[in-house]
Amino acid sequence: MNYRLYKKEDYNKVDDLCKKYNLPFPNDNQFLLVAENNQEEIVAICGLKPEWKIEPMIGENPLAVNRLFHWIEGVAIGQGIRILKAEIPKDNLRHINHAEKEGFIIVSNDRIIMEKNYNG
Repeated sequence: MNYRLYKKEDYNKVDDLCKKYNLPFPNDNQFLLVAENNQEEIVAICGLKPEWKIEPMIGENPLAVNRLFHWIEGVAIGQGIRILKAEIPKDNLRHINHAEKEGFIIVSNDRIIMEKNYNG
């Protein structure tokens, strides 16, 4: 597995993955990481919006998604972030449970918005 920054040449592969999960393509001003398998297929992406919100975070390989999350988290912490946000669909209990294990708490039940506080 290869983990790296998104390149413009990845557009079609990332777009296909987003469409598979029924998500819009990330904004141009987002920090975006990708995970590639040995066949150079993009199997996971994780983005960080300027307001310190993780979006999107999707992929076919849970281990790859988890590694990208920790990389994004490290970038955010390195920039002095105090609170990191994530929005998870209500029906995705597996991701909600995983986010809680990573230290996120639910702050809104309308759309399941979770936050992780780094203030200690």
